[in-house]
Amino acid sequence: MVGPGVSLIICPGLLGSAQAFSRFARRLAEDQQAGYAPLRKLVQPYILRRLKSDRQIIADLPDKTELKAYCPLTRMQAALYQESVATLAQQIETLDGIQRRGVVLAFLMRFKQICNHPSQWLGDGAYAPGDSGKFSRLRELAEAIAARQEKVLVFTQFQEMTGPLAGFLQEIFGRPGLVLHGGTPVKARQSLAEAFQREFGPPFFLLSQ
Repeated sequence: MVGPGVSLIICPGLLGSAQAFSRFARRLAEDQQAGYAPLRKLVQPYILRRLKSDRQIIADLPDKTELKAYCPLTRMQAALYQESVATLAQQIETLDGIQRRGVVLAFLMRFKQICNHPSQWLGDGAYAPGDSGKFSRLRELAEAIAARQEKVLVFTQFQEMTGPLAGFLQEIFGRPGLVLHGGTPVKARQSLAEAFQREFGPPFFLLSQ
């Protein structure tokens, strides 16, 4: 979200004071038709988005190859997911507007957590690999990579998943890997990247926001 602090640097007064911007943002949040479109239009001239596909920006990157792997839910995941859907349907019957939207967004986050691993939503700390379809699929991929003595980058949206994933991958590769997330000191990040790039460096690198 672009805030008034950014406007002070790029274009002073563009978004007004913090109080004025807060009132403006609240009005946008309540507008079910336009949403945040007016804000995007306002700041668009000041935002430059560069894409990996732009060869003028990065000329030495190979073409990206994508292979989608679908991970079926385990019985535990399916039960939690179905239960959450029923709870959501029940709650939104009595809500509308911004409250309804807030509840839906909260449940979307819950669905993501359940699909990652039931323990992420339940908070029980168990993280049994067999309880997650994603963990099972990751095991198949990681074992094949380990057999070829290659390395792997693993990305996760959730910082709290880096610990369980690191332990899981360490068992597969037989040695520890690296973890980088939003809490990693800036000074340590370059050394982590360099360690991973060494020929006999750590076999996996977990990255999160």
